[in-house]
Amino acid sequence: MIAQLSAKPVGLRCVQQKAVDTNTSIEWLILGILGAAAELETDLLRDRNCESIERAKAASVHMGCKRIIDAAEVRSLPD
Repeated sequence: MIAQLSAKPVGLRCVQQKAVDTNTSIEWLILGILGAAAELETDLLRDRNCESIERAKAASVHMGCKRIIDAAEVRSLPD
């Protein structure tokens, strides 16, 4: 979204938070830093989730909802 805004002669002003206003270079810098911090947080969260899933799989922990039918019933279903 930032790239789209910077390609056009428009600005962004947040009504509820007066600190977000892209009419000056300093405010563009602050918005860029906030965006980078949000992206870093998202990447760290994704990495932690992947590590947790890998540990659970290594420990043979069943993930997801409880099984409603067992494997024998699945095999007996017609193709």
